[in-house]
Amino acid sequence: VWVGATTVVGAQGRVVPVSHMVLAHRDVQGRVDRYSAVMRDISSEVQAKQELLRQTATLQSVTEAIPALVTVVGVDGRYRFVNHRFELWAGIPRSEIVGCALAEVIGESEYQRSLPWITRVLAGETVNFEKEYPARSVNRHMAISFVPLWMENGKVDGFIAVAQDITQH
Repeated sequence: VWVGATTVVGAQGRVVPVSHMVLAHRDVQGRVDRYSAVMRDISSEVQAKQELLRQTATLQSVTEAIPALVTVVGVDGRYRFVNHRFELWAGIPRSEIVGCALAEVIGESEYQRSLPWITRVLAGETVNFEKEYPARSVNRHMAISFVPLWMENGKVDGFIAVAQDITQH
């Protein structure tokens, strides 16, 4: 048995993506006697996947272009996504941030300082607040928004955090 995806040329030369399964049939001596193939048109699935990839690339471009720190954190308290500005702010490559717990990246004391807002956003409330980081030479004052990440079933699956430097203001 072989299972995979390929393309076939359909009516009027139209190239059609298909899910393809090939079965080898053996004779009484165990030698391959013939093959059967089953194909299913997966055009709609391929198109949906391409659209999802396009949307993902668009959102990635937007989060990289805006002058704000952007992160996505799951209900488990682990980073799912960070943009380049957050990476620079944290001083850690995103490859070492994504998958880590908040406290591992921002430190236990900063995590405890943020916990009341985290609790509120995970309860479904959008939270806006300002924070001061006295030890920092840049980004000393930040305006931060925590927005619940809603799933189709109505449950909160984490939150989006957007922070902007308001030190000059």
